Amino acid sequence: MNDSTKSAKDEVLRRLSACSRLLVITHARPDGDALGSMTALASAARAAGKQAAMLVPSDVPARFDFLLSGGAPAGPGEFAELADWADAIAIVEAAAEASSVG
Repeated sequence: MNDSTKSAKDEVLRRLSACSRLLVITHARPDGDALGSMTALASAARAAGKQAAMLVPSDVPARFDFLLSGGAPAGPGEFAELADWADAIAIVEAAAEASSVG
């Protein structure tokens, strides 16, 4: 790991540690990797005593419902309210193509 990568990682960890309300967002047309990563980060935040909400900018295919153990994610119409509520926002990008970013 080079110094730049370590510095970025340390900054992400610092910001996540300092927040109390985390909004985790993933890309449009999410796949299992994106939904699993989003759910894992929200679950880890809750385990650390933080409040966490999840948001997906498009419909979640029913075949991935088992990945959403933390409850159904909010939709794009709730972004403004959740963004005001959160003191940190994490974007989980697990897409292979840039066109998947909503």
